[in-house]
Amino acid sequence: MNVIKDCSDFLARQLTNRFKLAERESSYLDYGLQLILGYLLELVFILLVGYLLGVFWPLAFAHFCFVVFRYYAGGLHMPTYFLCFTTTLLVFIVIGLLIRFVLPGLPALFICLFVVTLLSILLVNKYAPADTEIIPIKDPVLRKKLKKRAQQVITGWFILSLLLIYIFPASQQLVFAGSLGILAELPSLHPFFYGLIDRYFPAHD
Repeated sequence: MNVIKDCSDFLARQLTNRFKLAERESSYLDYGLQLILGYLLELVFILLVGYLLGVFWPLAFAHFCFVVFRYYAGGLHMPTYFLCFTTTLLVFIVIGLLIRFVLPGLPALFICLFVVTLLSILLVNKYAPADTEIIPIKDPVLRKKLKKRAQQVITGWFILSLLLIYIFPASQQLVFAGSLGILAELPSLHPFFYGLIDRYFPAHD
């Protein structure tokens, strides 16, 4: 979206002039501001969806699980911000609708929890951290560290979900929401989806 780019360019110029940054530093700053502003815009729309559907906190929790897991596991990126924004928003609209209208019973919730955890472990062990050509992760020490952190996130999330189910039975909707948030990240780890994006959306911003 041009608005995000225009805002980040303006802020980067102001900060560059104020702190007399080098051109390379200014470019990094501009890119970082684009990411921050873009993420904040996505977050506002996702929370708005949660509010309109009456599932504000569960959807916020699903998004939190998604973001924390993705931070360490990595994953593919859409070639343009517009595609990233619309895809993310559509995914969380679907998650919000599922949270709103689907309330699995305890047996189904356990099955969902175990299936998502198993898939997460398999994909993380094989593919995480899943990087991109634009932002590759070449340092083997860093790759090992990120993979370990992603494994710890899944383990911690699984244990927390079990505790929530047993200690706070009313939190089943949150556990279901968290499962959907984790599940939403998994396709972006698999090479099949990298191939789809490269084939049909090869151009990048």
